Amino acid sequence: MVRIAIVEDNRRDYENLNGLLLRYSSEKGRPFDIKYFPNAVDFISDYSYDLDLVFLDIMMPGFSGMDAAKDLRKFDESVTIIFITNMPQFAIEGYNVNASFYLLKPLAYPEFSDRLDKALARIDREASSDFLLLKPAFEKRKVLMKDIKYVEVFAHDVIFHLFRDDIHVRGTLSEYEKLLDPRRFCRVNSCYIVNLTYVTAVKGSSVYIGDTELKMSYARKKPLMEALAGFAGGR
Repeated sequence: MVRIAIVEDNRRDYENLNGLLLRYSSEKGRPFDIKYFPNAVDFISDYSYDLDLVFLDIMMPGFSGMDAAKDLRKFDESVTIIFITNMPQFAIEGYNVNASFYLLKPLAYPEFSDRLDKALARIDREASSDFLLLKPAFEKRKVLMKDIKYVEVFAHDVIFHLFRDDIHVRGTLSEYEKLLDPRRFCRVNSCYIVNLTYVTAVKGSSVYIGDTELKMSYARKKPLMEALAGFAGGR
């Protein structure tokens, strides 16, 4: 089941898009769970972290679809966004929020079907990437496990080191270790858990994530090397 949100203030445009989705679902045999939001404020305030795909009308009064996409990317970097617009000049700005495609109104089925094919192919690829729902401060962040380079505990904070930024949450390393995929992550001492995907070297008592050196306990070296060998073989 593909979970979809349509954010569109024009009822007629929503009904047209919903009809195209139902036609696609019938022809392709892909079941959809579709939610409708008549404005971007309701969509963001009632955001569901299990969404796979969002159709966003760019031009909406007050809080626009582009505003919503910028807010959305602060706490969910993985959900697929397709912009709907009658103003193609906004398409370039869509790349700043990692939008997959944009569709011009009025929507025509052949182009719509082609774009949706590509979007669903991406969603299917991402389906194998588990995610964590982290709660830093007073917000939530959906983080794909494949985007985590390593996890560190410092004082009472657990720090998730990602490619774009770091996320600080409260808790213990052991709590989060239970949530991480054991086939991909390995603890190297009392302070660090590394993503095996990004281990570039193991030298002496250190493991390297790119240029970042992390200290490793003597007792953890053998399990790490075994985990690396198994991970490389599994890939």
